[in-house]
Amino acid sequence: MTRAVFGGSFDPAHLGHVAMVDRLLADGAAAEVVLVPAAHSPFKEGHAAGPEHRLAMLELAFASRTEVVIDTRELSRPGPSYSVTTLEEMAADHPEEKLLLVLGQDNLSGLPRWRKVDRLLALADLYVFPRGDDLTEADALRQLHAGGVHPRSVRVAEGFGAPVSSRRVRAMLAGHEGVADLVPAAVAAYIAAHGLYVG
Repeated sequence: MTRAVFGGSFDPAHLGHVAMVDRLLADGAAAEVVLVPAAHSPFKEGHAAGPEHRLAMLELAFASRTEVVIDTRELSRPGPSYSVTTLEEMAADHPEEKLLLVLGQDNLSGLPRWRKVDRLLALADLYVFPRGDDLTEADALRQLHAGGVHPRSVRVAEGFGAPVSSRRVRAMLAGHEGVADLVPAAVAAYIAAHGLYVG
């Protein structure tokens, strides 16, 4: 079985995340998607909402999805969260399973700076979601090779378009704009009930 490992801040979980999970499953890329909310990203300053709120919103966004698992190991890990550590633990827990690391196109240029990137690529193949551009697998490989990164396999969700980002959702909420078309209804209700992201 292949498990897609999809890490992120999920600050908040939005319909773009839902669309990405749907695409992974529809493509047959994985039988199960493991969502891994990060506690302390080595590449980001911090999170707008606390870990308990981000986890609650993620659980609400995927409450009815039996093929989606939320893995909280990074939330309980002290210090920065490194993908390679999480993948090593998952590979040790389930050595019979194949791992697929899910990335956004914006992560490609920074991948050479990730901790133990060669080890990471030995543990998992890559599945990349484009951000606006019409990215192909050949484009992704060229970009990775230019940075000295040589994955075993790269798949790209070609033609995928989900112009939703957590940053955009937070900015709209801070400006007191509605986000009903950007986040699942249960997440919108949770945000309103807890007064999150209000500027």
